[in-house]
Amino acid sequence: MKRIEQAPQIFNRREFLKGLGLTASYLATEALLFPVFVEKAQHTLHKHIPILVTGLAPYWDETVIVHMSDMHLAGRGIDFFDPDSALELSASITQSLKQMGADPDKTFIFDSGDVVSKGAGDGRESSMMATAEMAGYLQRIPAAGKFVTGGNHDLAHSQADQLWNIFSDAGYQVCGLPSQGGSSIGSGTLPFQVIATPDFTGHASWYRSAEGKQFLQQVQAQKTKPSIWLTHNASLFDRGILNPELLLEDTLSLSGHTHGGQVGANTPLQLLAGRVALRRVHYDSEYIHGLYPVGNSGLVHVSAGLGHAHSHGVRTAQPEVVFFTLHSNFS
Repeated sequence: MKRIEQAPQIFNRREFLKGLGLTASYLATEALLFPVFVEKAQHTLHKHIPILVTGLAPYWDETVIVHMSDMHLAGRGIDFFDPDSALELSASITQSLKQMGADPDKTFIFDSGDVVSKGAGDGRESSMMATAEMAGYLQRIPAAGKFVTGGNHDLAHSQADQLWNIFSDAGYQVCGLPSQGGSSIGSGTLPFQVIATPDFTGHASWYRSAEGKQFLQQVQAQKTKPSIWLTHNASLFDRGILNPELLLEDTLSLSGHTHGGQVGANTPLQLLAGRVALRRVHYDSEYIHGLYPVGNSGLVHVSAGLGHAHSHGVRTAQPEVVFFTLHSNFS
């Protein structure tokens, strides 16, 4: 898969580290500036990206993939996405699809996880009542298929089983959970193979590197082309477990987790102990935000997500929903 127009790489590690100096000035006055970031976070961007897909059947030309991530419903502090916002989100996505002229029979929704928030310092977790209300709104989006996988917050939530039942009832295929054997692979009548893999990071307490390698070898043995790969954290693809160029051939991978890149400040005690004033938050990957080419025909997309900023840090990108339009290579 290749983006039809040159894709600007919004973030990579070098660029992000260069930006730390600029971010320091914001952290110095975080108490004053924080409401600005919260207000900014309430405006969701809709991005449209065309992709050329080798092997896509002519009938499936102009198939639309909608990617969302990291909603973090009703989490700690102000890190939340409330049901009213979900109603607005559902309506805005439906309106964008209508304006695009998208065919509902060729539209697919992918959510790359952290749809809820696990308990934080105050013990609060996302309410399943609010989650059911949110899922009901998202159910209204016209699409032929909807897929969701678990992020580190989802997998650690005390009511995770109920969470997945709610999304199943709302018409989502829940895939890529550890209980499903590590990966969910299938195509059926879809224009692409769907691969879903659990969160392969230190944030997922169940993970073992040997199991991760076994899962990826299974995927590589059964993978067909073209493919959509759904996994919460894109660090799966640059941790050296397997060759990502081979693994992602003719594949669009959809991930989140990073919130566009976050920077946090250390506590006063950490500063007194000689720690640096700034630290990177919640990612250990070269893939931070945006669309990244891998090899000759692989793409990794990392969403900035939808949840608001954490109270302990500053997000560096607005919330977003991304619409990929798939084009065949047939004339």
